[in-house]
Amino acid sequence: MNKTINESDFFQYMKTNGPKGNRSKRNYISWLRYINDNIEPLNDSITKEIINSIIIRLNETQNERSKYTSDTAISDFKSALNKYLAYSKYISIYSSETNDIFSILNNNINVSQRREIDIRLRQGKYRKNLIKIWGMCAVTKYSKIDLLVASHIKPWNVSAKEEKIDPYNGLLLQPNIDKLFDLGYITFNDSGNIIISKLLIDSDLEYLKISRDMKLFQVFKENLPYLKYHQNNVFMK
Repeated sequence: MNKTINESDFFQYMKTNGPKGNRSKRNYISWLRYINDNIEPLNDSITKEIINSIIIRLNETQNERSKYTSDTAISDFKSALNKYLAYSKYISIYSSETNDIFSILNNNINVSQRREIDIRLRQGKYRKNLIKIWGMCAVTKYSKIDLLVASHIKPWNVSAKEEKIDPYNGLLLQPNIDKLFDLGYITFNDSGNIIISKLLIDSDLEYLKISRDMKLFQVFKENLPYLKYHQNNVFMK
């Protein structure tokens, strides 16, 4: 898939601004994936004019497709596109307001400086504390430390001050596992067993070297509140 759709953030947006059921949310992403792969690449610069153009092309190719051939399917596509348009506008407004606030509070800190601050937070003392706790990848036990990522369980941007620096709000992970965990494509239950989003298909797992029998090799009781947050608020069910 030519993945330009911001699936993870869009799924989170739909938790409060989309259909109620997780199945319906996944359907929206499936419809957008189809358009992205077969009609026109999508991104956060989507406009009403782009949507109208896509709908015209969908109507023109309706009888040529092997699936999504009904009039109802066209309506579903339009609903998904309009929802993604609303999401992109929300992101644009949120980013603008966030940048303004950041500039006022932080004496015009630029993007590269903010990135440096984030790196230092993730790779400094916090990282060292995670290394003391885990010593290796919390899932695979891979031990080349410099290739592992210090990953917050409850995301940094929604954590309280104490939670941001709490080493038990963190896992030491291989980059591929960290990315999937950070975006909510996987999570871990209270026993440490991996839970995989239905948005990932078997071929995804194969390419990403993810197996359904993966688990955290240890779960501390202090991890549990953070894991629960991740299961309920980050994971894309």
